[in-house]
Amino acid sequence: MKIKDVIGVTVFAIIIFGIIIAIYFLGIAGIAQFLDIQYDSLTSLGIFVISIFIIGFFVDLIFDGLTILAVEKLSDYFTAFIIQFLFTFVSEWIVIAIVVAIMETITIPEKTILLLAAILSLLGTIFDNKKRKMEKSTEN
Repeated sequence: MKIKDVIGVTVFAIIIFGIIIAIYFLGIAGIAQFLDIQYDSLTSLGIFVISIFIIGFFVDLIFDGLTILAVEKLSDYFTAFIIQFLFTFVSEWIVIAIVVAIMETITIPEKTILLLAAILSLLGTIFDNKKRKMEKSTEN
């Protein structure tokens, strides 16, 4: 490859990455405004999201282990789904509450924290169950 080709591909990748990041943050800003989340700047909103990912990683390690232990022996799908949802809801609630308590640049009402935790845990539980079903079907 020539230097011009490498530079062209790199510049193109940076432009595409920038557009994706811009759309992501504008989407988050729109959702934040819809849910009455108040923040000082897009930077503080970005730090909020990154903090949720980092703290959530460690909290999820604990709660995913507890969830697997709790649902392992259950044969009823609905009961397992509800238990998994509750564990995920509590972990999401803890993570969001910790980040909101630490950050002074963002304000989220308590009801919105519960709503966000419920939405995130419902989506997480649904996608996790789809992934596990696909893994089970490929094992056979």
